[in-house]
Amino acid sequence: VVDIEDYVKGVIPYEMSADWPLEALKAQALCARTYVASYIGSSTYYINYGFDVTNDTYCQVYRGTNLSTAGSDRAVDETAGVYITYDGEPISAMFSSSHGGGSEDSENITGGVTPYLRGVLDPYEAAAADLNSRSSWIVSYSYSELARLVNRGGHSLGSIASVEAEHSDTGNVIGLVFTDSSGRTASFEGQSCYTLCTATIGLSSIHFTVTDTGSGFAFEGSGWGHSLGMSQYGAYAMADTYGYTYDQIVNFYYTGVELARG
Repeated sequence: VVDIEDYVKGVIPYEMSADWPLEALKAQALCARTYVASYIGSSTYYINYGFDVTNDTYCQVYRGTNLSTAGSDRAVDETAGVYITYDGEPISAMFSSSHGGGSEDSENITGGVTPYLRGVLDPYEAAAADLNSRSSWIVSYSYSELARLVNRGGHSLGSIASVEAEHSDTGNVIGLVFTDSSGRTASFEGQSCYTLCTATIGLSSIHFTVTDTGSGFAFEGSGWGHSLGMSQYGAYAMADTYGYTYDQIVNFYYTGVELARG
Protein backbone atom coordinates (compact mmCIF):
# COMPACT_ATOMS: atom_id res chain seq x y z
CA VAL A 1 0.00 0.00 0.00
CA VAL A 2 1.69 3.17 -1.18
CA ASP A 3 0.90 6.80 -1.92
CA ILE A 4 0.44 7.25 -5.66
CA GLU A 5 3.25 9.81 -6.04
CA ASP A 6 5.67 7.60 -4.10
CA TYR A 7 4.54 4.74 -6.31
CA VAL A 8 5.39 6.73 -9.45
CA LYS A 9 8.82 7.55 -8.01
CA GLY A 10 9.35 3.79 -7.68
CA VAL A 11 8.30 3.14 -11.27
CA ILE A 12 10.28 5.77 -13.20
CA PRO A 13 13.83 4.39 -12.61
CA TYR A 14 12.75 0.89 -13.67
CA GLU A 15 10.64 1.80 -16.69
CA MET A 16 12.88 4.62 -17.98
CA SER A 17 16.49 5.39 -17.11
CA ALA A 18 16.56 7.97 -14.32
CA ASP A 19 19.26 10.01 -16.08
CA TRP A 20 17.18 10.60 -19.22
CA PRO A 21 16.04 14.14 -20.15
CA LEU A 22 13.66 15.74 -17.66
CA GLU A 23 10.80 16.22 -20.14
CA ALA A 24 10.93 12.55 -21.12
CA LEU A 25 10.87 11.57 -17.44
CA LYS A 26 7.88 13.84 -16.91
CA ALA A 27 6.04 12.18 -19.79
CA GLN A 28 6.83 8.80 -18.25
CA ALA A 29 5.59 10.02 -14.88
CA LEU A 30 2.24 10.98 -16.43
CA CYS A 31 1.99 7.58 -18.09
CA ALA A 32 2.86 5.68 -14.92
CA ARG A 33 0.52 7.74 -12.73
CA THR A 34 -2.36 7.56 -15.19
CA TYR A 35 -1.92 3.89 -15.91
CA VAL A 36 -2.20 2.88 -12.26
CA ALA A 37 -5.08 5.31 -11.66
CA SER A 38 -7.03 3.67 -14.48
CA TYR A 39 -6.68 0.31 -12.73
CA ILE A 40 -7.47 1.29 -9.15
CA GLY A 41 -10.45 -0.83 -8.11
CA SER A 42 -11.29 -1.60 -11.73
CA SER A 43 -9.69 -4.98 -12.39
CA THR A 44 -12.06 -7.71 -11.26
CA TYR A 45 -9.27 -10.26 -11.48
CA TYR A 46 -6.76 -8.31 -9.40
CA ILE A 47 -9.19 -6.91 -6.86
CA ASN A 48 -10.21 -10.45 -5.90
CA TYR A 49 -6.67 -10.81 -4.54
CA GLY A 50 -6.74 -7.45 -2.80
CA PHE A 51 -4.51 -5.34 -5.06
CA ASP A 52 -4.85 -3.00 -8.03
CA VAL A 53 -1.76 -3.71 -10.17
CA THR A 54 1.20 -6.05 -10.28
CA ASN A 55 4.75 -4.78 -9.83
CA ASP A 56 6.11 -6.33 -13.04
CA THR A 57 5.70 -5.94 -16.78
CA TYR A 58 2.18 -7.37 -16.72
CA CYS A 59 1.31 -3.87 -15.51
CA GLN A 60 4.41 -1.75 -14.98
CA VAL A 61 7.59 -2.34 -13.02
CA TYR A 62 7.65 -1.01 -9.45
CA ARG A 63 10.64 -1.76 -7.23
CA GLY A 64 10.57 1.07 -4.70
CA THR A 65 12.75 4.18 -4.65
CA ASN A 66 16.23 2.69 -4.26
CA LEU A 67 17.22 3.77 -7.78
CA SER A 68 15.38 7.08 -7.87
CA THR A 69 17.47 10.19 -8.42
CA ALA A 70 17.00 13.91 -7.89
CA GLY A 71 16.10 14.14 -11.58
CA SER A 72 13.54 11.34 -11.60
CA ASP A 73 11.96 12.58 -8.35
CA ARG A 74 11.81 16.09 -9.80
CA ALA A 75 9.91 14.78 -12.82
CA VAL A 76 7.31 13.29 -10.48
CA ASP A 77 7.10 16.29 -8.14
CA GLU A 78 6.73 18.83 -10.96
CA THR A 79 3.85 16.86 -12.51
CA ALA A 80 2.24 15.70 -9.25
CA GLY A 81 -1.49 15.13 -9.60
CA VAL A 82 -1.52 15.46 -13.39
CA TYR A 83 -3.26 12.70 -15.35
CA ILE A 84 -3.88 11.91 -19.01
CA THR A 85 -7.63 11.76 -19.60
CA TYR A 86 -10.08 10.92 -22.37
CA ASP A 87 -13.70 11.97 -21.90
CA GLY A 88 -12.84 12.90 -18.33
CA GLU A 89 -11.47 9.50 -17.33
CA PRO A 90 -7.84 8.43 -16.84
CA ILE A 91 -6.63 6.43 -19.82
CA SER A 92 -4.86 3.09 -19.88
CA ALA A 93 -1.59 4.83 -20.71
CA MET A 94 0.16 2.03 -22.55
CA PHE A 95 3.83 2.52 -23.44
CA SER A 96 6.68 0.41 -24.73
CA SER A 97 10.39 0.70 -25.37
CA SER A 98 10.18 1.58 -29.08
CA HIS A 99 7.80 1.21 -32.00
CA GLY A 100 10.33 1.00 -34.81
CA GLY A 101 8.87 3.92 -36.74
CA GLY A 102 5.18 3.93 -35.92
CA SER A 103 2.71 2.92 -33.23
CA GLU A 104 -0.41 0.91 -34.02
CA ASP A 105 -4.20 1.00 -33.66
CA SER A 106 -5.30 -0.90 -30.57
CA GLU A 107 -7.62 -3.30 -32.41
CA ASN A 108 -4.64 -4.77 -34.26
CA ILE A 109 -2.94 -5.58 -30.94
CA THR A 110 -5.58 -6.20 -28.29
CA GLY A 111 -8.59 -6.86 -30.52
CA GLY A 112 -10.56 -3.91 -29.10
CA VAL A 113 -10.92 -0.33 -30.37
CA THR A 114 -9.51 2.23 -27.93
CA PRO A 115 -9.98 5.76 -29.31
CA TYR A 116 -6.86 7.28 -27.78
CA LEU A 117 -4.61 4.39 -28.86
CA ARG A 118 -4.36 5.22 -32.57
CA GLY A 119 -1.31 4.47 -34.64
CA VAL A 120 0.96 7.42 -35.43
CA LEU A 121 4.00 7.62 -37.67
CA ASP A 122 7.01 8.31 -35.44
CA PRO A 123 9.79 10.38 -37.05
CA TYR A 124 11.56 10.91 -33.71
CA GLU A 125 12.78 7.49 -32.57
CA ALA A 126 15.49 7.38 -35.21
CA ALA A 127 17.39 10.13 -33.40
CA ALA A 128 17.87 7.77 -30.44
CA ALA A 129 18.87 4.74 -32.51
CA ASP A 130 22.43 4.72 -31.14
CA LEU A 131 21.05 4.22 -27.62
CA ASN A 132 18.44 1.63 -28.56
CA SER A 133 19.77 -1.92 -28.84
CA ARG A 134 16.55 -2.94 -30.65
CA SER A 135 16.60 -0.15 -33.21
CA SER A 136 17.34 -2.87 -35.77
CA TRP A 137 17.19 -6.65 -35.58
CA ILE A 138 16.97 -9.75 -37.78
CA VAL A 139 15.40 -13.10 -36.90
CA SER A 140 15.77 -15.97 -39.39
CA TYR A 141 14.18 -19.41 -39.71
CA SER A 142 14.51 -22.22 -42.20
CA TYR A 143 11.43 -23.14 -44.23
CA SER A 144 10.72 -26.13 -42.01
CA GLU A 145 11.43 -24.29 -38.74
CA LEU A 146 8.95 -21.58 -39.68
CA ALA A 147 6.31 -24.21 -40.52
CA ARG A 148 6.79 -25.80 -37.11
CA LEU A 149 6.14 -22.43 -35.42
CA VAL A 150 3.08 -21.61 -37.54
CA ASN A 151 1.65 -25.07 -36.88
CA ARG A 152 1.57 -24.42 -33.14
CA GLY A 153 -1.70 -22.63 -33.81
CA GLY A 154 -3.36 -25.82 -35.02
CA HIS A 155 -2.32 -25.69 -38.67
CA SER A 156 -0.62 -28.51 -40.55
CA LEU A 157 1.60 -26.82 -43.10
CA GLY A 158 4.64 -28.40 -44.64
CA SER A 159 7.79 -26.50 -45.58
CA ILE A 160 6.89 -22.81 -46.02
CA ALA A 161 7.20 -21.61 -49.62
CA SER A 162 6.01 -18.02 -49.29
CA VAL A 163 5.07 -15.40 -46.71
CA GLU A 164 2.85 -12.45 -47.59
CA ALA A 165 2.68 -9.54 -45.14
CA GLU A 166 0.03 -6.83 -44.88
CA HIS A 167 1.29 -3.55 -43.43
CA SER A 168 -0.74 -0.83 -41.72
CA ASP A 169 -0.44 2.86 -42.61
CA THR A 170 2.24 3.19 -39.91
CA GLY A 171 4.36 0.35 -41.28
CA ASN A 172 3.42 -2.41 -38.88
CA VAL A 173 2.54 -5.97 -39.92
CA ILE A 174 -1.16 -6.54 -39.22
CA GLY A 175 -1.66 -9.60 -41.43
CA LEU A 176 0.38 -12.63 -42.53
CA VAL A 177 -0.38 -15.42 -44.99
CA PHE A 178 1.88 -18.49 -45.05
CA THR A 179 1.79 -20.89 -47.99
CA ASP A 180 3.56 -24.23 -47.98
CA SER A 181 5.08 -26.15 -50.87
CA SER A 182 1.78 -28.00 -51.42
CA GLY A 183 -0.24 -24.79 -51.69
CA ARG A 184 -1.87 -25.00 -48.28
CA THR A 185 -2.22 -21.68 -46.46
CA ALA A 186 -2.53 -20.30 -42.95
CA SER A 187 -3.71 -16.72 -42.39
CA PHE A 188 -3.40 -14.45 -39.38
CA GLU A 189 -4.91 -10.99 -38.93
CA GLY A 190 -5.01 -8.32 -36.25
CA GLN A 191 -4.61 -9.66 -32.72
CA SER A 192 -3.85 -13.21 -33.88
CA CYS A 193 -1.12 -11.85 -36.15
CA TYR A 194 0.37 -9.84 -33.29
CA THR A 195 0.37 -12.89 -31.00
CA LEU A 196 1.96 -15.07 -33.67
CA CYS A 197 4.69 -12.53 -34.38
CA THR A 198 5.65 -11.74 -30.80
CA ALA A 199 4.77 -14.81 -28.74
CA THR A 200 5.27 -17.61 -31.28
CA ILE A 201 7.83 -16.43 -33.82
CA GLY A 202 9.62 -14.40 -31.15
CA LEU A 203 9.93 -11.04 -32.89
CA SER A 204 10.64 -7.93 -30.84
CA SER A 205 7.89 -5.91 -32.54
CA ILE A 206 5.51 -5.99 -35.50
CA HIS A 207 7.47 -3.36 -37.43
CA PHE A 208 9.31 -5.58 -39.93
CA THR A 209 9.67 -6.89 -43.47
CA VAL A 210 9.98 -10.53 -44.59
CA THR A 211 12.56 -11.76 -47.11
CA ASP A 212 13.11 -15.18 -48.68
CA THR A 213 16.83 -15.89 -48.18
CA GLY A 214 16.97 -19.02 -50.31
CA SER A 215 17.17 -21.26 -47.27
CA GLY A 216 14.37 -19.79 -45.22
CA PHE A 217 12.82 -16.46 -44.27
CA ALA A 218 14.40 -13.46 -42.56
CA PHE A 219 12.30 -11.07 -40.49
CA GLU A 220 14.12 -7.73 -40.42
CA GLY A 221 12.71 -5.02 -38.25
CA SER A 222 12.95 -2.34 -35.60
CA GLY A 223 11.41 -1.71 -32.21
CA TRP A 224 10.67 -3.57 -29.01
CA GLY A 225 7.26 -3.89 -27.41
CA HIS A 226 3.54 -3.91 -28.10
CA SER A 227 3.46 -0.79 -30.31
CA LEU A 228 0.71 0.96 -28.34
CA GLY A 229 0.83 4.49 -26.94
CA MET A 230 4.11 6.15 -26.05
CA SER A 231 7.50 5.07 -27.31
CA GLN A 232 10.07 5.58 -24.58
CA TYR A 233 12.96 6.04 -26.99
CA GLY A 234 10.72 8.32 -29.01
CA ALA A 235 10.06 10.38 -25.88
CA TYR A 236 13.80 10.53 -25.23
CA ALA A 237 14.48 11.84 -28.73
CA MET A 238 11.58 14.30 -28.65
CA ALA A 239 12.96 15.79 -25.44
CA ASP A 240 16.70 15.54 -26.07
CA THR A 241 17.06 16.17 -29.81
CA TYR A 242 13.94 18.16 -30.65
CA GLY A 243 13.28 20.05 -27.40
CA TYR A 244 9.65 19.04 -26.94
CA THR A 245 7.97 19.35 -23.54
CA TYR A 246 6.28 16.51 -21.69
CA ASP A 247 2.77 17.64 -22.62
CA GLN A 248 3.73 17.79 -26.30
CA ILE A 249 5.18 14.29 -26.07
CA VAL A 250 2.03 12.92 -24.45
CA ASN A 251 -0.28 14.59 -26.95
CA PHE A 252 1.76 13.24 -29.85
CA TYR A 253 1.48 9.60 -28.78
CA TYR A 254 -2.10 9.58 -27.45
CA THR A 255 -4.95 10.76 -29.66
CA GLY A 256 -7.58 13.22 -28.43
CA VAL A 257 -6.45 13.31 -24.82
CA GLU A 258 -6.32 16.10 -22.25
CA LEU A 259 -4.14 16.67 -19.19
CA ALA A 260 -6.04 17.22 -15.98
CA ARG A 261 -5.34 17.57 -12.28
CA GLY A 262 -7.36 15.29 -10.07
